[in-house]
Amino acid sequence: PQGEPRGIDRPMSNLLDIVSLSAGYGGRSVISKINLTLGLSERLALIGPNGCGKSTLLKTIVDETPETDGKVVFDGEDITAFPTDAIIHRGIGYLRQSRNVFPSLTVEDNLGLARLDGNRGHMRDIAEVIRHFPMLQGREHVRAGLLSGGEKQALAVAMILLQRVKLLMLDEPLAGLSPNAAKSLLDGILDIWRKDHFAMVIVEHRLKLIQPFVDRVAIMQKGEICLDSDDVSLLTDQSRLDEYFIT
Repeated sequence: PQGEPRGIDRPMSNLLDIVSLSAGYGGRSVISKINLTLGLSERLALIGPNGCGKSTLLKTIVDETPETDGKVVFDGEDITAFPTDAIIHRGIGYLRQSRNVFPSLTVEDNLGLARLDGNRGHMRDIAEVIRHFPMLQGREHVRAGLLSGGEKQALAVAMILLQRVKLLMLDEPLAGLSPNAAKSLLDGILDIWRKDHFAMVIVEHRLKLIQPFVDRVAIMQKGEICLDSDDVSLLTDQSRLDEYFIT
């Protein structure tokens, strides 16, 4: 397969440097000696077969795995030993696979809580964020538990993007969404990215949908990165994906 060799020097400044990062659970290694850099406004698709370690890599960046080795440097600062809250407050937005909304609270109240939890001086207005996510417009006073799957996911992303993040990590944000809802969600994120140019890492299996959304692809297999490429056309080239057991 075509693509850049691992470890290639990139001309832009790095926001994120991952150095020989390993992690696991209960004595079992899940990711092994990962080396990865991310530029200040790069949008990286992190793909690979189920169980290859993609979600574990994201969790390890924000210190949510119990056993780790290696180093994570974010915005010039070694954050390897920092607790999760301290990492998040340095400007990393992280959408986990489980939707992080409060079902008994309204959309507006969910956003209000997220705003209170953010860094003062680095927050957007709630109305400004809702403007980028049409699924939430007119739904401000609806309890989150009554929203559709797409609306809940839009709310979870909006709660993160109230803060002016430097890095946005999305773990399967399109899972279970209709094509229209998925496109609407990605369009909203991209609208905000065009203003702030934060870096992004997206873990996703719906590769055709995210191809226009990213400018770089990394493929994982068995806990390691086996390809790092600027050729995003491989996201829709099934013959090349088959070589990495990606269906």
